[in-house]
Order: sequence, then C-alpha cells, then structure tokens
Amino acid sequence: MDSIIGSQTEKNALFTFAGESMACVRYELYGERAKEEGYLRIADFFMEAARQERQHARRMYRILIGGAVAVRWELRQPEFTETVSNITQSIENEQTEWQTTYPGFADTAEQEGFPQLAVIWRAIAVAEKYHEKRFRAFLQNVRTGAELEAFYHTLIDSARKNAAVRCGSCGYVCEDGIIPAFCPVCGMPPEYFKILS
Repeated sequence: MDSIIGSQTEKNALFTFAGESMACVRYELYGERAKEEGYLRIADFFMEAARQERQHARRMYRILIGGAVAVRWELRQPEFTETVSNITQSIENEQTEWQTTYPGFADTAEQEGFPQLAVIWRAIAVAEKYHEKRFRAFLQNVRTGAELEAFYHTLIDSARKNAAVRCGSCGYVCEDGIIPAFCPVCGMPPEYFKILS
C-alpha cells in the first residue's frame, strides 16, 4: 500500500482512531451508569460495544504512520446523563457513523488510491449499523417496559433467517452468513465468528 502521509485518508484515519477511542470510553461510562440504574443487560451491551469500538480504534492505529497531522475538528462534548438519554445519543452517533462518516471516508480512500482502507471503513460501518440496531432494541425495551427477551428475539430471529454472523472481537457482521478467512476490521481468524445473537 502506498503511503497515506499527507492525504485526506490519513486525516480520516486519525479522526476514526480518535472517535472510536472516545466511543470506547464513553460506552464504558454509559455502562457504569446503566448498571447503577439497574439496567444490567444494557450495561453489559455498553461494555461489549466499548470493547468493539476499542478494536476499531486499534485497527486505525495500525494504519497511522506517526508524526504530526494538522487537523481542525469540532467535537461535541458527551453528556453523561440517565441511561435513556445515553442510549439516544449512542443511536445518533452510530447512525451518523455507518450512514455518512465511514462510507464517506471509504469513498475518499478509494479516490486517493487506498482501496484496502475503503474495505476497512465499510466493514466498520457494518458493525456500527448493528450497534445502532441493538441500541434501538434496548431503547424500545426501556420505553415500553416490555421484557427484553420478547423484543430482542425479533432481532435475533431476523438475523438467523439471514444467517448473519458477527466477529466477537470487533462486532463486524457478515450479513450473508459467509465467514471470511479473516475479519476485515480487526484481522481475527474465522473461529471468532458466531451466529448473530
């Protein structure tokens, strides 16, 4: 792969590394708050999502060469409030990442001659899409007071019909059920993939 130094792709990789690192810490804090409020399953998922965001950050870190990069970002400070608000913020962030940010970064990478990085960003976007779906399921459960299992089984059944499999390390989802030789996000071998549940 050609050097990304000086490219917009380099800035996008740094942005992704920073954003995914912050998401990891934010989800850990959200998980602690959910646990305090008695939402143990939601707390567990926040911690799972935090581990997956950490893997996304690690993947971007491996791409970065080092040295100074001049960037100007406007970052919104996270709010640590009650769990419903934390889930709502998480849904918005995940949706923006998978619908806009990472597909845009992938397009830029392709235009600049880095197709391998485009594949990585598109794969991360898939993981973020499933984070959003799971957060929406939890939000629905909290708002309606319905049993989590009853609502969540709908999502699980849908995944099983499609035979989707997920990487246990980073959260990437193969929607067609075909397990790759290695995960395109974190590089883990096939044994890390399980039926989406």
